[in-house]
Amino acid sequence: MSSDHVVKYVLWLVVLAAVGSILSCAPVRSYPEPLMTDDQIVVQIAELTPEVPQFYTYRTRGRNVNFFVVEIDGRVLSFLDACVNCYPRKQGYQYGNGMVTCRACDTSYSVHNLEHGIGGCFPIRFEGKQENDRYIISRAGLDRHAAKF
Repeated sequence: MSSDHVVKYVLWLVVLAAVGSILSCAPVRSYPEPLMTDDQIVVQIAELTPEVPQFYTYRTRGRNVNFFVVEIDGRVLSFLDACVNCYPRKQGYQYGNGMVTCRACDTSYSVHNLEHGIGGCFPIRFEGKQENDRYIISRAGLDRHAAKF
């Protein structure tokens, strides 16, 4: 291999490394802020479309904590916009055609299977509770997950 080819090869590797670095540092997505009280996040259940995740961004400890809430069969569930495997890449999920898909590894799950998923690339579930027409999430509970964002 001539020295010109070696130089071109090295330059090509540098360009690829720079592009990879830029893509891995993509900004974390931001969604609408949820309604908050002093110690709770409140989601109006009537505003949810059944089986369609509603994404939110909660600002705490200098971080944007992204999460989603979804109503399935009359029950409301809440999940981090992150999974155990891919959360360091901070790309979260996207929704389409009844599926949530990890933006980092392209693994998809039906919204109907989210409640029972554990580990891997399933969204991390966290607790909330239904109270009449509202879904209540403890701010302190969500604060515990801020390190993932």
